[in-house]
Amino acid sequence: MPVRGEILADAVAALRGGDTARALALADGLLARDGSDPDALTVRGMALQARGAVQDAIAAMRAAHAADPANPARAVNLGLALKAGGLHDEAVVMLQQAVAARPQHAPGLANLGSCLIAADQAEEAVGVLERAVALSGQDAGAQNNLGVALARCGRDGEALGRYDAALALKPAFHEARLNRADALHRLGRAGEALREAQAVLDAVPGHPRAANVAGMACEALGEHEKAIAIWRDALDRQPSHPVGVNL
Repeated sequence: MPVRGEILADAVAALRGGDTARALALADGLLARDGSDPDALTVRGMALQARGAVQDAIAAMRAAHAADPANPARAVNLGLALKAGGLHDEAVVMLQQAVAARPQHAPGLANLGSCLIAADQAEEAVGVLERAVALSGQDAGAQNNLGVALARCGRDGEALGRYDAALALKPAFHEARLNRADALHRLGRAGEALREAQAVLDAVPGHPRAANVAGMACEALGEHEKAIAIWRDALDRQPSHPVGVNL
């Protein structure tokens, strides 16, 4: 019979390779031997979450955390699963536990900040994400999320700097570029907003959010026909994603 470590390594490799069916089968095999194996439960939860079975993933992560409550990683995994399931307040509590155990762990702070944004606690998110980027300024996602938190606090000018930092680290980060475009639009800089949104449309023709932002910028510039053309093109390319106005 294969030893636990070998099976677990195979399951993790399958998960990283995108073979969630194999990862799930291997994890379930380990759980047939020991139903409270926290590592197997974690792999099971990750595989289920990747397959879209979020509630089952939450159950697996709850069990892993219950079996190994002193391990901050279990709280992080449970928190992220809860966030995926829309249980933001409970997710924040879990991630706060993880951060309390490892206050200098930048990824943990970044995860907590993201969850605080989802829980509509933007001011708290700013403080947490500032700590995260101070510890590791190379996380493009954390820089972008700090921009989002600042923008939600009405600090669009400061948010631009964070989006710039994210894009310097990851130039093809379309979400950050569109967040930057939104901030520019709110600041009355429609021409710059249009250029940012158009850059995303050039890379991903018909991108629904980019089309919305570009169209709104065109309207602000008085270019109504151009806005309509952008929205029509996006609707033609991705009819399941409504954009713009009723045409």
